[in-house]
Amino acid sequence: MSEDDTTALEQDVLEAEAAEREAFEARLPPRDFLGVAKALNIRDPAIFARLVRSLRDDFYEFHWNCRGKRPSRAAEMQRLRELRDAANLLASGDLGLPLDLLDEEEQFVATAKRLATLWDGELRELEVGPSAAGRPSHDAFRELIICLIRTYQRVAERPAKRPSSRRNKTGYFGDFYQFAIASWHCLRERLPETRNLIPASEGALGEALRDHWPKKNTTGYKLILYLPK
Repeated sequence: MSEDDTTALEQDVLEAEAAEREAFEARLPPRDFLGVAKALNIRDPAIFARLVRSLRDDFYEFHWNCRGKRPSRAAEMQRLRELRDAANLLASGDLGLPLDLLDEEEQFVATAKRLATLWDGELRELEVGPSAAGRPSHDAFRELIICLIRTYQRVAERPAKRPSSRRNKTGYFGDFYQFAIASWHCLRERLPETRNLIPASEGALGEALRDHWPKKNTTGYKLILYLPK
């Protein structure tokens, strides 16, 4: 495969991803986020546009995870090993091409070497990265919780707080909880295929948020640290 072929393949992948993203966003027009904006008391069009962009990103990530496209850490490491080893094998062997194709062979070998180096670097990053216990959960909904916390903090410009309960009163309370409820309704209505992976009621949502709120000294907690502008 020549460098031009590799570039063309990468371009095809990027175009396919862009088309998929465009189709996904068409399912989530801005008006579908009005309920979330109301929960945050947003009236500024610029802030509303920021909210729409952020929640679309969050929902797309969740949608991607729910479809099982993202492999586990172990599976990804195995995939990178196989790709690296295959590229090294191609780069080190004699392809036996005719003399008039030697230039193409050199280009092929050079491309294989670059890919082997690339995949070896990605593998090393995974190997020396934090252990599974220190990584955010690969569970789609737990990752969505982290995304929603970060979006809330960026848009509301204040720290998100874990839903609270009150003595002698049922249910949960808090500004972030109201934002999460509105986002949950939007997700259920516009992406019904994900309903089996999110809590079935507002109360269950509150319990899930409390149970899976990122704990201190974890990667998830570091991701939601609020930094005022």
